[in-house]
Amino acid sequence: MEGLARQIEDVDKANKQKIEDKLKAISENYRQRVSERLAIEMTSAEECRKIGDQKGERHHLVLAEIYRSLFSVQTTT
Repeated sequence: MEGLARQIEDVDKANKQKIEDKLKAISENYRQRVSERLAIEMTSAEECRKIGDQKGERHHLVLAEIYRSLFSVQTTT
């Protein structure tokens, strides 16, 4: 029986590690995508500012702020 209990424990540990690895990869991918979107919105806001499009600039700055807030959502869950 001890051998069986040990095997079950080993399988549980391996499964736990696989799940943790998958969650880590998902988290890293999420942060990368949010970071990319944030950079795009900041660049777009700057382009609008340069041509005098205040509405466009505000629009992109609001979106950038939303993407910034997603970083804190991801780290608190």
